[in-house]
Amino acid sequence: MRFLIVVAVFGAAMYGNDDITIPLDGGSIIISDIQLTLPATTNNNDWKPDITFKVKNQTSSTWQILKLRFDVKGLCKVRQLMYPVDQVHEEHRQWVIPSVLVRNVVSVTIFNWGWTGDVCPVNNPVGLCHIDGCKGEIIKADLLFAESSKTRIDMITGERVDLEKQRQELKAKSDAEESAQAKRDAAEAARRQRAVSERKRKQAEDDAEYAKYKASEDAKKAEEQRTLRANCTIIYHNTIDKKVRDLTVREEQQVRACQLLGMYPPQ
Repeated sequence: MRFLIVVAVFGAAMYGNDDITIPLDGGSIIISDIQLTLPATTNNNDWKPDITFKVKNQTSSTWQILKLRFDVKGLCKVRQLMYPVDQVHEEHRQWVIPSVLVRNVVSVTIFNWGWTGDVCPVNNPVGLCHIDGCKGEIIKADLLFAESSKTRIDMITGERVDLEKQRQELKAKSDAEESAQAKRDAAEAARRQRAVSERKRKQAEDDAEYAKYKASEDAKKAEEQRTLRANCTIIYHNTIDKKVRDLTVREEQQVRACQLLGMYPPQ
């Protein structure tokens, strides 16, 4: 059977005990002004208290993160809606807040933590009851974890980490990796520079070889041109005064060859 719950005192507050002092790092953390507020709801599975509190740091360190666990016991006045007369009795209830994350050690509010027991007794034949108010009897707090800019402390395992040393080690490792990478980059840059220089040297050798070859070819062509021009000059002088019909076959062929070369008459 699903029970229907109605909270009679809306926003009823459960006030905690005196301040809670938790030893930490040669000093203490003070938790004060603890209040539990019981909101109204009609769903037993969702019926949960809210908690507010303040934290005071009395250590020499500035804590960025604190994780706390609250154990809360309270006495609630439960009114069962029975026919013809309602039945009223008091019941002890217990809340467990597994972990509270507090940043920068300021006053915080934590909402919607679980309720460990049923609100309505299981023997309620109707399944309808009112919570007429609760008051906190015992509120305990345990510190599970603390972290400052210098230190991280796991209160469960007892592990303590020197964050400054850890950062220095990480920085030294990072610096070593950066130095090694810089050396690798420098070596790669030098290799590339050598490769560029080698390509330029090879290109210069190839250019010089080609220039030498071209000069040789140009010289050969120039010499051939001079030879042809000289030959055509001789042919021109030998045939210029002859009629075409008086030219021998050989002379006629030589004249045509010089004409094709543009050297008849010689240029």
